[in-house]
Amino acid sequence: LLIEADLRVDSDGHTRFGLGSELQLSDRVRFDWMWNTDDEYRFALGYEINKRARLIANTDSDFDAGIGIEISY
Repeated sequence: LLIEADLRVDSDGHTRFGLGSELQLSDRVRFDWMWNTDDEYRFALGYEINKRARLIANTDSDFDAGIGIEISY
């Protein structure tokens, strides 16, 4: 379980802290999540169709829920 932490400070001195991780649940299924102190979050579940394509379902604090295909090249 590797959790990435992110701390950002802008030019006005405002800080933002975030956490996120990518978990491999099986050979083809992956779960991603992200949260930060601006009350933004994202949860995604992906299924690897082949080495270049993945089917993804996610929910996001800004964009609600959705599904799609991710293509890598």
